[in-house]
Parts: sequence; structure tokens; C-alpha cells
Amino acid sequence: MNGARGCVVIFGALIVLAGIGGLAVGPATAPGFPAIPALILGCLIVVTAIAEPVYGRLTGRPPLSGTWRPTGERFIDPATGKPVEVWSEPKTGERRYVDVSEEADKK
Repeated sequence: MNGARGCVVIFGALIVLAGIGGLAVGPATAPGFPAIPALILGCLIVVTAIAEPVYGRLTGRPPLSGTWRPTGERFIDPATGKPVEVWSEPKTGERRYVDVSEEADKK
């Protein structure tokens, strides 16, 4: 987990704790504090930050093991400006991004 993702998880956890605290003290002592919405929002933030798929690093060659297949998708990676081909593993749905700029240089 990188620094930014860790900060988002901590932020979400703090919101969850605030929601739990609001439920613990009750509506009479914390009027106007939306404990349940805070609890739900905090949980959504934490789950999203942990479960969000991460854009993979570019690899220089296609995967050789398993049943990896090219999807036919090609695009220019906005972070590197290099052409990328998408490979997929049908059994798991995992995707890999292969740098094909060397292939374009050979042509």
C-alpha cells in the first residue's frame, strides 16, 4: 500500500471511529451528528481504498505462463507516453499491460 492509499485508509478509519463514537454517546448527547451516515461513509472509503484495482506496472514482454492472451486492446499509456497492449488471464480476469514500444521500434 503506497503512502497516499494509506492516508486514505487512515482517513476512512477515523470517520468510522467518529461514527462509532456518535453511536456510543447516543443522539441525546450528540444532537445533529449523523453517526450512521458517517459510519457508512467511512466504511466505503476504507473498502474502496483497499479493494480498488491498481493500474499495473508496464512489463517489457507478454506473460509466458498460464493461458494469457492478448485482448486486442492497445493504447498510449498517459503516464509514460508508450504504446501498451493489454493481456488477460481468462480464468482469473487479471490484466497485464505490456510495453510494445520496442515492437514498434523494430518495424
